[in-house]
Amino acid sequence: RRSFRSIDVSQLTFGDLRDNKSDPRLNSLAEPTKLGHCDAFVSHSWHDDATAKWEALQRWRSNFRARHGRDPRVWFDKFCINQSNIEADLRCLPICLGGCQSLLILCGPTYLSRLWCIIEVFTFIMMGGSIEDIEVELVQREESTEEDTNSVISSFEDFDAANCSCFHAADKARILFIVETAFGSLRAFNNEVVKMLDSFQTDHPVVAPLSRATRRLNVLKTLLPSPDAVSVEEHDCDSLGHDGP
Repeated sequence: RRSFRSIDVSQLTFGDLRDNKSDPRLNSLAEPTKLGHCDAFVSHSWHDDATAKWEALQRWRSNFRARHGRDPRVWFDKFCINQSNIEADLRCLPICLGGCQSLLILCGPTYLSRLWCIIEVFTFIMMGGSIEDIEVELVQREESTEEDTNSVISSFEDFDAANCSCFHAADKARILFIVETAFGSLRAFNNEVVKMLDSFQTDHPVVAPLSRATRRLNVLKTLLPSPDAVSVEEHDCDSLGHDGP
């Protein structure tokens, strides 16, 4: 709990989000936060287009301000992971997810190809989150909107954990071992992920094309393993120690 931190979105800059290179200076911008007092955990892939992701975040920020009259506070990996003690902070990832009121998914073409992104969504649900607490903003390049939208839809339809990537091969092997142990087989895990993806209900016009891939997430809550089963020791983000998810 002592390591749980959040940052006001107004303090984020595009330059800081352009890449995931470690910068200990950014951690000083995040402030200790009581569990439950952080508005959203930002789940994203560092491999999606930085400009498109920044625009998606700002779109969500504007909608939040319209609803609440203030800027949101978020958990964002590059700011909220202590660079001097990455491993210890990442062991607290379930607490960080459980300490946030919602999960914001910045969903671009590579999102479902990053194994950590899937683990984050699962962990959020396991820590008490519900489908109503998940918000999705589609990450699309302005000049390739249709292409990126189709890529996201295809990633929903063709999900296979075996094809997901982690920065370190050893991390992928460890995570898949945990998943197979918890679910009995990788196929069983894939089936549950498909159910999860089939359950995202949203009226947001940007993600409307994904609606047919979104219908039954609550059944997953009763099928997931215990939090300990997927509490991994590291969260691999390239130089951050966390893959961007």
